[in-house]
Amino acid sequence: MFFTFDRGLFYSGVSGIVLIIRVFNPCFVQLIFKLYKKNQRRIFFYNLQTILSAFTRTDNLNPTSMTSANKIIFFITLFFYQLGYAQKMVSFFDRTEYRDEKTQYILYKKKKFTGKYFVKFDTLNIITSVKNGIITNIEESGPAHKALYTVKNKDQYKKLYNAGGNLTEKGLLKDDEKDGEWKEYYSTGSAKSITFYDKGKNSKTWSFFDANGEITRKIVFNNEVPFPESKNMNKEILAFADLDVRKQNCRSLDGLDKSVGNPYLNCDSVYFYKGLKYTGYAVSGDQRIVFIENGKPVFSKSTENNKVLNYFQVNDRLEKEGRYLELFPDGTIKMRGRYSADRKNGLWTEYYPSGNVKSEKKFKLNTPKE
Repeated sequence: MFFTFDRGLFYSGVSGIVLIIRVFNPCFVQLIFKLYKKNQRRIFFYNLQTILSAFTRTDNLNPTSMTSANKIIFFITLFFYQLGYAQKMVSFFDRTEYRDEKTQYILYKKKKFTGKYFVKFDTLNIITSVKNGIITNIEESGPAHKALYTVKNKDQYKKLYNAGGNLTEKGLLKDDEKDGEWKEYYSTGSAKSITFYDKGKNSKTWSFFDANGEITRKIVFNNEVPFPESKNMNKEILAFADLDVRKQNCRSLDGLDKSVGNPYLNCDSVYFYKGLKYTGYAVSGDQRIVFIENGKPVFSKSTENNKVLNYFQVNDRLEKEGRYLELFPDGTIKMRGRYSADRKNGLWTEYYPSGNVKSEKKFKLNTPKE
């Protein structure tokens, strides 16, 4: 009895054995039980199909359709893919952390972890890749976005994508604060804005572009104080009495739109000049200079001899809302804090002229925390 060697049958048989090993691999079985959500269970099969399609250049998974070179590449790829995917995928709650004097490590069963761990918050999925206890990559995905973080020496280089897979923003995070150059993009790929930060603090010159690449406005920062420039900006400083205030976007307490005559409405105050939403500076009754952009108050600052004494963000009612800065005569920061509805909130820091911290105090809506 003679045996005829069938190469197609041989390759098909080996492929079947590889796939059986893949399915019954203990790590993969553990992954299936832990990742009970459908989108997580499809990770392996989606990636495997991508590999097969790439090397066979066909949707038919029969290895007899491959060239000799692709047959070799196919099995080598499956082998290394098998090894790579055998890395543990564990829950965020199953791993622990350990920190020495310089580094934080991710541990699993009291050993430095290599693999991935996942966590889910409602519709937000986060998968973190770890090598020898050190986080290397973070993938965050939700219904309308996907964010990829490449981690190196505690720094994170972030790329943000929309639901269509288009890059919308990228930049560097240091200690969870924006640092250096950041770029935003339109869905077409053209730049929407280029901004700069110094450990979370606004710096240098920010530029904003329209869809055709033309600069629409700029903001120059001097010691974190903004000096906006735009084509639509009124060159003269007006008085608030010269502006027309209109109530828009009115909302009742239950969130439903009602008539403007309802006294219980929460409305936005929008400022117009000569029938158009105003962009430029205006002087309030207490001699504060307020910058208004497209009808909306943005910030206020006090000056003396052309030097800024203080700067703070405001809401449409001209209340302090957000960042507050007080400056020394030379322009360095004297006081830094935040307001919420005209009341101090959060950490407030006072500085010496040298820049060293003089005192710190925490507030909860104007009341110092004990």
